[in-house]
Amino acid sequence: MKLRSLKLSFDRIVLIITVCLSANTLSLNLDSDLLIFNADIYTSNNKNPKADSLVVSDGYIVYVGNYLDAQHYVGKSTKLIDLDGKTVLPGFIDSHTHLSMGARLVKGIDLYKMNSISDWQNTILENIPKFKDSQWLFGARWDHTLTSNGELPTVSDLDELKIDKPIALRDIDGHSMWINTKAYKRLVNEYPVEKLQSEGVIYNEDGTFSGILKERAMELVDELDDYQNSLAVSNKDIQRTLSFINSMGITGMHDMPDEQTLRDLKRLAKENKLYSRILFGSIIDCRESDCVEEHLRRGSLYRHSNIYEFLLSPYFIKLFIDGVLSTHTAAMQEEYSDKDNHFGELLYLPSEIGEIVKRSNDAGIPVAVHAIGDAAVKVTLDVFEKYGSREVTNRIEHAEIIDERDLVRFKKLNVALSMHPNHGTGVIGKYISERIGAKREKNAYVWNSAIKEDAQLMLGSDWPTAPLSPMIQIADAIFRVGPFETDDQPWYPNQKLSFYNALVAYTLTPAKVSGVDKYIGSLEKGKYADFVILNKKLNTLDRKEFLATNVMSTFFFGKEIYSANN
Repeated sequence: MKLRSLKLSFDRIVLIITVCLSANTLSLNLDSDLLIFNADIYTSNNKNPKADSLVVSDGYIVYVGNYLDAQHYVGKSTKLIDLDGKTVLPGFIDSHTHLSMGARLVKGIDLYKMNSISDWQNTILENIPKFKDSQWLFGARWDHTLTSNGELPTVSDLDELKIDKPIALRDIDGHSMWINTKAYKRLVNEYPVEKLQSEGVIYNEDGTFSGILKERAMELVDELDDYQNSLAVSNKDIQRTLSFINSMGITGMHDMPDEQTLRDLKRLAKENKLYSRILFGSIIDCRESDCVEEHLRRGSLYRHSNIYEFLLSPYFIKLFIDGVLSTHTAAMQEEYSDKDNHFGELLYLPSEIGEIVKRSNDAGIPVAVHAIGDAAVKVTLDVFEKYGSREVTNRIEHAEIIDERDLVRFKKLNVALSMHPNHGTGVIGKYISERIGAKREKNAYVWNSAIKEDAQLMLGSDWPTAPLSPMIQIADAIFRVGPFETDDQPWYPNQKLSFYNALVAYTLTPAKVSGVDKYIGSLEKGKYADFVILNKKLNTLDRKEFLATNVMSTFFFGKEIYSANN
């Protein structure tokens, strides 16, 4: 017994000496910039999922683990931050944003969550002074499903305001536009009525204009020079919008900006003022131009990295194959439950989109397809199977209704799923049951089924059609409770995500799918120090406490770029 005790004591002495020598060596070799300790750290790294300390040097993570070992990296100039148990997360990567639209919304009219046409009208009138130097009034996020009768607004609802400017207001989904007679006359002056009818301008039974444009018809407004001039945002508007994005803890985005925004983003990147890693997709009318060539052109013009890190990179080509459920334009396999003999419609023929997929994938460019209805999802998967390359990770955006038989195909075809939790919770108790009926509801917003089938699930906001906050989106994913329910009971609880899976889908998976997980997406040694500090320890079991937890600080390449205290 005595000999054994002596041996154990000797072993402990050897261990202590080794640790001390190691500590001296490390402290001599590395005088780190920052040590965060006494923290509740979620890493998104399944080999080391939790930690209490994080060390940063020269913009990179050099250690994630326990405080005892982290002290080895402390030198004279190391800043120490005791978080007193607060939660640290990897910087969020939003898999689907519209930065250009968001910046325009900041300077336009926002009708978000208003539930009556009179409220919309009053808000429009209140905002008139903002448009003194603008030819058009513009804005977004009206939602007809919130009104008492659920009907679309009319042209007379705008005309009675007697505003002597054309008005164009996109709906919450971005797939319908409400315009006044003055705006409609601009279209009539520019295009023949036959084209307006064929492109989705909606007319009443008596042939008069209704006030609503759907899908492609909105592009006719977008092509008007005076409208585009009114929409133009300044570099300052973009900076203000990016600051808002950083305040949400977002350090990376899969975004679909217009060219003016790309020019502004590159200018900011060159000035070292771009604090979000943006992988951009190109929304191109592939019927009118060579979308592959156009995407490559944008990539060559706007790609930007500094000596240490990537900031602005070309990524995918974005296409739309159907519309949305709210206006019955999402393509369904069976008819809408509340509209007899109506199935929605496909905006492309499979052969048309197939040719684009083939040419894009042959050039190594992924294709992202907006597909919401189960028919649209199935056709898109068919196209990827027939024309796509398994070496390229294509993706489907939204996929709000998925036929159970198609879920297994995502992994088989190497197709990623980009989904948006608030889109799901936002329709609970609202219109989802009316549109697709109880039989098909189990196929709606099937986040957990996607995980079980080992699909590459990414989460994002689709901002500004939904809240930008990842905390709100993750809460929706893990609790699955809608704003119109009063009992806080989850809707189809089998589709809730665990917090770990939701976090990975908002951090590591978007990095993996876009091929940049070597640099970002998790808190691991050697990766960029992009991370978020929350204002308290996160309670992942209580919805109210979860939603009451906010971003306290956002760090980008080791630098604090947002502080709630400033």
